[in-house]
Amino acid sequence: MTKKTKKQTGRIRRDLTVLNIIYTVIAFVINILMWWSIYSVVRYSSLSKWLFIALNIVVLLILLVMDYLLFMLIRTKKVRFMNTVSAMLAVLLLISGFSTFLVTKVNVNVNKITSSGSGTVKENVETSIVVYSESGTSSITKIEELAGKTVGVIENTNYATLGQEELSAKGVTVSIEPFSDYITAAQALFNGEIDAVIMPNNYVGLLEINDGFGEYLDKTTAISTFSKVVQVETETGSTKDITAEPFTVLILGVDEGRSDAIMVASFNPISMNVTLSSLARDSYVPIACYSGKSSDKLGHARAVSRQCAIDTIEDLLDINIDYYFESNFKGVVEMVDALGGIVVNNPFEFVGQNSSAERGHKTVWIPAGENVPLNGEQALAFARERHLYSTGDFQRQANQQQVIQSILREVVRLRDVSKGVAMMDAAGENVKTNMSIDQLISLFNYTMKKVNRYYDKEHVEDVFNIIGSRVTGYGDSIWNEGMQSAIYYYRLFEGAIKDTRAAIERNIDMTSAITAPKEISWNAKWEFVAPVIANETYAEKVIVSEVPDTLPNYTTVGKLQSWAKAFNITVNIEYIGEGMEGYDASKADGTIIWQDVAAGSKASTFTVINVKVIKKDAKPVTACPTDATGTHPNCVCTDTTKKYNKDKNVCEVPAPTTGTEFTLTVKYVNKDNNTDIQAATTQKVVGGQTYTVTPTAKITVGGVDYKPEHATYSGTMPSNDASVTVYYVKSGGGTTPACPAGSSGTHPNCVCTDANQQYNKDKNVCEAKPQVELKHTWTDTGKIVTESVCNADGTSTTGKKEQKCPGDANHKEHFQNVDYNKTGCTVQPVPCSAPNTSGNVGACVCIPGYTGDANSAAGCSADPNTEIGCKALSKFWYDGACHDTEKPAEPVVTRFGKTQPNFIKFNKSVIDFAKNLLTIK
Repeated sequence: MTKKTKKQTGRIRRDLTVLNIIYTVIAFVINILMWWSIYSVVRYSSLSKWLFIALNIVVLLILLVMDYLLFMLIRTKKVRFMNTVSAMLAVLLLISGFSTFLVTKVNVNVNKITSSGSGTVKENVETSIVVYSESGTSSITKIEELAGKTVGVIENTNYATLGQEELSAKGVTVSIEPFSDYITAAQALFNGEIDAVIMPNNYVGLLEINDGFGEYLDKTTAISTFSKVVQVETETGSTKDITAEPFTVLILGVDEGRSDAIMVASFNPISMNVTLSSLARDSYVPIACYSGKSSDKLGHARAVSRQCAIDTIEDLLDINIDYYFESNFKGVVEMVDALGGIVVNNPFEFVGQNSSAERGHKTVWIPAGENVPLNGEQALAFARERHLYSTGDFQRQANQQQVIQSILREVVRLRDVSKGVAMMDAAGENVKTNMSIDQLISLFNYTMKKVNRYYDKEHVEDVFNIIGSRVTGYGDSIWNEGMQSAIYYYRLFEGAIKDTRAAIERNIDMTSAITAPKEISWNAKWEFVAPVIANETYAEKVIVSEVPDTLPNYTTVGKLQSWAKAFNITVNIEYIGEGMEGYDASKADGTIIWQDVAAGSKASTFTVINVKVIKKDAKPVTACPTDATGTHPNCVCTDTTKKYNKDKNVCEVPAPTTGTEFTLTVKYVNKDNNTDIQAATTQKVVGGQTYTVTPTAKITVGGVDYKPEHATYSGTMPSNDASVTVYYVKSGGGTTPACPAGSSGTHPNCVCTDANQQYNKDKNVCEAKPQVELKHTWTDTGKIVTESVCNADGTSTTGKKEQKCPGDANHKEHFQNVDYNKTGCTVQPVPCSAPNTSGNVGACVCIPGYTGDANSAAGCSADPNTEIGCKALSKFWYDGACHDTEKPAEPVVTRFGKTQPNFIKFNKSVIDFAKNLLTIK
């Protein structure tokens, strides 16, 4: 075979027009996808300009090579060449398709995160019209039945507007009662002051965090639920260059429409200092969007709108919020899982609430220890838990800050592209911010540059100097008489607000001149301790609302008994042991599993409380109640009118029984003067049977005829003695009697001649005038003349209240001032004052590094057996002991033939000191 023939056998001789068109279309699609991907990532080019240029060059070369090879294939028609080009097109089509998908996915999520960034945005407002009934089943079942009734609305909210529009659309005319906040509106509904209220669709989750609301919310019904997409104004994010100018961020963790986590962060990109200040969700503060800026829980501001929350915190701290960052609970779970988990320090093991919107789902186990790895559900439960800790919400705020710092740590360390994409997926659906995409990218790029230059590669997250704090205050409760419960609030110290504002302003201030201190004392061995931003307490007047004593929500019977003893309340205990109904092996002995008086009930309204308590070795035997004698179940009630109910283990008034006769007393009374018109009569009636009394049709007294108001009186005889009163009124008959002796005139207008006597027309006699005793009926006007103030020892000063006695026929209106003392005062702890001590008087302890009797006047002295105590004595600590002389010099290193001290080991402390020195104003 000739060479020419061999070459011809490598060519395809048939018509390849159709195949060439297919190849061309595929190549065209690859070109489009590749260039679209490049165009879509232009917004991220600031992350690395040279990388972006290199990527463009590589893509351009690949496309040029592909297009050239395709051209050569069409021209040469070689089989082997066709196979190579086909494989290349297939690979490039997969790569371009996947890159387009990946870039588009990231862009969509980024757009979702920043879509609510500024101006007017769309928000779906879900609204409900809610009714309440004590029975749980309201007679109002549909919106039309509200016609002519009173409906409450929360002013200045989209819910109020949409609700009223819905009523108008249905042709229902109602009276509108405006309220400034959700709690007051709900209380008005529960108290029967209004017939319905317009609320957010998630009103249960919004209000159930308030003590005592749960049982009322269970008896509410949403008779109409509707939604509408509305335009919501959101504050535009700042246009600052956040890599060069300090800025503030409001961080919101949202659950059921309210803010469960509220933090204000300030970031200084020059010093890399970050302040992170938490605000309690129950903080009682003026809400910016409420009518008259009335006060409510801070967490409720977000239920109105995000902008309302921003404005409220700006007003509270008197600062400008540049940006916000908002995430729901689902976002925390998914972002932590996307990062592969986080690590925290947790002092107590517990089982916490999962991410379900329903309360009580305690299914997430959180182990105790340092550097504990947590997944998403565990991280959320850790950030939400407060009941376990003695400091309650304060520890929760610290945990929330720890979770944020841990997430930031993982993000800074992130090098896995798949984790980054998963992180964006999680954030896209659950995170919102008004930072622009350019600002986010420039901040990330700036941070990465700082990280790459950071000296401690094992802890690159320390490139941020994060200083956590909280705005401190104290708890208070406001009593609602209608609901018979108190609403908890957290009142903030003005000093804490000012100190937090000062710390933020100090961190973001770039204009004040820095005054160098005259002297600086420093030692490389010193450990830097960040200053406290807000103190735990301040010397301010504490507002304590007057709240009646109520039953706390105790979980153990010992605490309940101690409380009940102080109020002379009897606690009847039924122990539930293993094998008995209601026993729960997961609960410790002494745990209350049931009680018949709800927590929050006023102590003055009950004298006995029955409880069921876990006790593993308890047997099904119950002691008799306190108002009975004998042995269960043969108890005998000490009150003979009661009967023992062994099933309930209580003494109670029995239901009416048949066969037993009881005495029915019939009284006959003159209705004009409420005196007996004739002697009473009695008769025997069997309990449970119907009785009928037929009174005398006419009785004449002093010549005046009287008749009964009713011809007959009927009723059912109870299982005890009872009485019936028959009232007689004048009938107009009879003869007119003459005036009695010692009087003049004509009956019934007789006048007694003796000035010390008065005429009784019913008896037709002159009788001595009664001696009028001037008795005052005093009522509290509510006016405080002198305020009673709580003392540090738990007592109170004696104040003065004004009382009023209304005027009547016998005397004029009177006023008086009476003594009163404030209730609910508690002993205020007195800080220890002895040298080198901390804590409160009676429980003083030596500060770290000191020893001695902390409760004595001498206090504590430095302990040379500790590093801190040794340094306090101006001695030197090394090799695990205290020395009078400094440690011998370190070995020297030779450089260019000269010797110099080896300061390498001090680098970290020097850098830390310098970093903090730069922030001093």
